[in-house]
Amino acid sequence: MVLSKRRPFSQNAYMDAFTSDVKVFPSGDGELPEFYNNSLPTQSSKRNILAGAKTFSKGLVLIVACYFIFSLHSELVSRESELALLHRDFEYIEETLRATENEVNRLHEASFLIQSQLKSLHLNEKEIITDRSDTEEIMEKLVQRQNAMVDRIKYLQQTIGTWHRDEAIEKFGSQPFLLQFNVRIENNEASFIVELAPLEMMPHSVHLFMEMVASKLWENTIFLHDWQHVLFTKTRDANGLDKSDLLKDMKYSKLTYPEYNEDYPHKKYTLGFAGRPGGPEFYINTDDNTYRHGPGGQKQHALREEADSCFGKVIKGHEVVDRMQGLSEAAFRAREEGRNHIGYTILESIKIVN
Repeated sequence: MVLSKRRPFSQNAYMDAFTSDVKVFPSGDGELPEFYNNSLPTQSSKRNILAGAKTFSKGLVLIVACYFIFSLHSELVSRESELALLHRDFEYIEETLRATENEVNRLHEASFLIQSQLKSLHLNEKEIITDRSDTEEIMEKLVQRQNAMVDRIKYLQQTIGTWHRDEAIEKFGSQPFLLQFNVRIENNEASFIVELAPLEMMPHSVHLFMEMVASKLWENTIFLHDWQHVLFTKTRDANGLDKSDLLKDMKYSKLTYPEYNEDYPHKKYTLGFAGRPGGPEFYINTDDNTYRHGPGGQKQHALREEADSCFGKVIKGHEVVDRMQGLSEAAFRAREEGRNHIGYTILESIKIVN
């Protein structure tokens, strides 16, 4: 057997292999071995690598987004818990304040009774003055305690107002908040626009009402025609079906405290919450009720110096409100004369328009 003579492979051959179109390998046959060709990345493998990288990137983005949503949810749960604790503390302080007021009243009565008894027993003037001084000292301490409680309540109210202002902006966007009231008056469709008070003035009340609108509490409810100075709402439909069960899904069904700002009084065409501390029912003032619904105007309540919360005003469609008020006046005359009358106007919906 004659063996072929292998051609020597020089250093120049290596250089020619990289610079020419001919594949050269030291074997001398001009072809790359199979294991070398298989080790080179193909176009298909490159596409697979890119696709894998994209999938990994999407998964990473999804993980980051889930972590952000979880963190945001945890923060909201924490804030709700803190607000619930403040609400509980506020109720406790209110109960303590009422107990303090009752104690003050009792001491007033006791003071008058003691002085009457002393006078009836013809005690000398010096003893009477001494007893009066002791009573005044006790009264002074009670007043100081009550003032301290009032200061604490004001601080809690400011804290709640700040939180509700921030929540309203976060959930409902920038101000002003405009709402379209859609009503049906004697089977005729009509509407009017309400602008809510600035959050800087009435944050607690505006936040509560926007939450009610968002929960659709007032859809297919009614305005009553029972009074001449207001149009009063009820959480029931024209057939008498109560809708107050929707309040169970809300964190708050009424105000925590009767918020009031003297720069936003109960003028004609303004909206206010009824009752103490206020809500969920509200009314539209069809007269200037600044005094009637302002501080000291609701003498039937225990804290007479408080006022109904005024939180919005009609800015467009006053003629619609006037038509509804006309039905109230007609109903009032019909009741006096013993005739039948229209007792309500249907509030079909309230829509956020800004």
